[in-house]
Amino acid sequence: MADSERTHERPDRGRAGPRPRVEEGPLPGANAIGESGSLDSGPGVRLSLRVDLERRILSAGFEVRGIDAARPVLAELCRVLLGATVDDAERTTLRAVARLGALDEGDPAARQIHFALRGALRSWTTPAAERGSEVICACFALERAQIMTAIHEHGLRTIDDVREHMPATRGCGTCRPDIECLLKLSAEESD
Repeated sequence: MADSERTHERPDRGRAGPRPRVEEGPLPGANAIGESGSLDSGPGVRLSLRVDLERRILSAGFEVRGIDAARPVLAELCRVLLGATVDDAERTTLRAVARLGALDEGDPAARQIHFALRGALRSWTTPAAERGSEVICACFALERAQIMTAIHEHGLRTIDDVREHMPATRGCGTCRPDIECLLKLSAEESD
């Protein structure tokens, strides 16, 4: 198969047409790659995206080893991401990933896919807490205001303190830097 067939370009979203075909394999020209687990020894997943300067996802591809349940979910996630913006993709929750494959949120395949997605997007985003984003923990849809309220009401100072009061950082873990940022902001406000 030619590389041009593997890039999985999505047709204009405004036009009716066939669903974009997504195939497993490396994505040429990917500039956003997230991994979870190990593709060398398994189990592992890799999600590769090609993002343009307007932060729109032009192409998406995936690789899997040892997690058969992840294949259809990754293929559908890639279809959903094509044409979306990085900001739209960043709002993809663990629950949304699990629903793509009719999986439970606790399913290891859903968690690994969500973690890989967050990793791929990391290079295109700054910590959500610093830019005032509402949703800080995408796994559990926890908003900045909820987390800050818990920090202030309970005098939370560490990640472990936060974990005692809410599920933040218990999913994929990519919200940890944002939670640390909120804790730091709270400590600075107290001084």
